[in-house]
Amino acid sequence: MTPQLLRMLRSPVLPWTLLAILLSFAGCSRGSKTDKQLATADQDYQARQFEKAKIEYLNILRQQPTNSVAILRLGKILFRQGQFEESFSLLNEGRKRFPEDLEVAEQLSTLYLGAGQFEKARAEAVKVLNLQPTNESALSSFLASAQKPADRIAALKQLTVWEKQAGDRACFHVVRAQAALRGNDTNTFELELSKALALDPKSVLAQQTLGIARWSEGRTNQAEQAFSTAARLSPPGDVVRMNFAGFLLGIGRVEDAKAQLTEINHDAPERTAAWVVHAEILLNQTNYVECDRLLGRALGQAPNDVGAIMLRAQLRLAEQKPAEAVKLLKAVAEHHPRYGLLQFKLGIAQMMNEELTDAIASLNKAITLDP
Repeated sequence: MTPQLLRMLRSPVLPWTLLAILLSFAGCSRGSKTDKQLATADQDYQARQFEKAKIEYLNILRQQPTNSVAILRLGKILFRQGQFEESFSLLNEGRKRFPEDLEVAEQLSTLYLGAGQFEKARAEAVKVLNLQPTNESALSSFLASAQKPADRIAALKQLTVWEKQAGDRACFHVVRAQAALRGNDTNTFELELSKALALDPKSVLAQQTLGIARWSEGRTNQAEQAFSTAARLSPPGDVVRMNFAGFLLGIGRVEDAKAQLTEINHDAPERTAAWVVHAEILLNQTNYVECDRLLGRALGQAPNDVGAIMLRAQLRLAEQKPAEAVKLLKAVAEHHPRYGLLQFKLGIAQMMNEELTDAIASLNKAITLDP
C-alpha cells in the first residue's frame, strides 16, 4: 500500500483523479441512453469483461454523476485493477448507498489493512464474517488486523464462534495455521494446515499459505508446487496468479515469470499491475520498445498509476531522454508531493538533465519525507 493511499484514507476528500472526473461530468446532460448503457455495463461486468464495463460506467457518470450502481461497480473494478486510491473513494460512497454489500466491506477491509488501519480493517471484516463466516479474504484480514498478542487471542476465540456456525471447514484451519506461522509455532502450523488440506486439497488459501511457509524455509520445490497449484485453481487475473509470478521472479526464474505474466495479460487485461511488472522485467532486459508498449497498455486503462508513470520515467532515462523523465515525474509529483520515492526519482532525473539546483532540492525533500 502506497504512502499516498495511506494519506488518502485519512481524508474525506476524493483523490484528485476521481474529483476531476466527477467535476467534469457534473455539467453534462443526462441522456436517454443511460438505462441502455447501464444494462450493457452490467452485462459486461457479469461476464467479467471489466475494462469494457469500466468504460460504460464512466460514460454513465458523464450523464449521471451520482448514479449509485455505476459508482459502486466502478469502485469494484478499480479495486480489481489495483487502482486503490481511486477505488477507495468510490467504494466508500458505494457503502453509503448499498450498506449491505458485503463485497464492498471485504474490499475496504483489504484497503484498510494495507494502510495499517487495523481497527477499521477488523471492523469491515467482522461485517462480512457475521454473515459469511467462511469468507476466506475476510478471515485472513480479520486475523492479520490483530497485531497485539491479546488481540490475536481474542481473534482466535471469535474464530471458534464462526466455526460453530459454519461447521468444520478448511478455511478455519488455514487461518489458525497463519496465526501459528506468525507466532513461529511450527508444530501447530503443520497440524492445522494438514487438517485444512485433508478437508479441501483444492483450497487456494491453504495452498498459498503452504507456498509462503515452504519458501521461507528455503524449500523452493515444494513452494513452487504449492504456488502453482493455487494459481491453477484461481480465476484469471486473481492476485494469487500475480503472487506465483512474484515467487518465480524471487527465485530467479525470470522467463517463467514472464510466461505467467503473459497469461495474466491475455486472460485478465484489466489487471494493471501485471502489465507494469511485466514491463519492468523487459526494462531490466533492455527491451525498451516492448517495455514501452506494455506501459502504454497499463496507462491506457490507468492513466494516473504512479508506479507505471515512474517506470516509464525510468525507461526514458535508460533511453537517454532525461528531459522527458523529468516532465513525467514533475507532473505526478504535483499530486503526490509527500511521496518520498517519487521525489528521489525526480531528483535523479533532474541530475541527469543537469538541473542541479532542482535535483538537490528534490533529493533533500526525499530524505526528509523518507529518511
